[in-house]
Amino acid sequence: MRRATHLFLLLILTQAGYCQVQTSHTLVENLASRFVYRPQLDSSINVNTLSREQCNQIIERMHVIDQQYRSELGSDMSRQDEAAQKAGRLMTINDQSNQAILLKILHRFGWPCDDPKRQLGYKAYIIAWHARGDYDKMAAFYPYLQRATRYGCMHPAHEQEYSTWLTNLKRVYRR
Repeated sequence: MRRATHLFLLLILTQAGYCQVQTSHTLVENLASRFVYRPQLDSSINVNTLSREQCNQIIERMHVIDQQYRSELGSDMSRQDEAAQKAGRLMTINDQSNQAILLKILHRFGWPCDDPKRQLGYKAYIIAWHARGDYDKMAAFYPYLQRATRYGCMHPAHEQEYSTWLTNLKRVYRR
């Protein structure tokens, strides 16, 4: 009985907004739609079994995924329609997964430093840059970015921009 009461409360609380407006979706469809968002790449991937080239291909794939949902949102990130909300959730989920994978790759191989045509260093920077709301994650990327800049793999302006943002974020969280 207790379990049924908890389940009933969970369903009511997660569907509170639907009590006010008649919808064509069933309660189960609405509840299920909130839990189907998964990242395109599995962050539990073991990069220690992969070659540098395979990891470079993953970075390229992560960059495509990273830009996919931002393109769907377009320039108006404040949109509130259903498609924008879905794209925003998928963007956030994929950003977190991509950043976890990138940290593993950086730990194994360091910052990608390659020919200018592939731009893997810049693609890695974009993935790291999208951690702007998470001080700890930005701080984890920063030593790799500093080293990449020192070795000429990244433009100093990118490292400076990242450093400034990280410093400001640190002030906000007073760490």
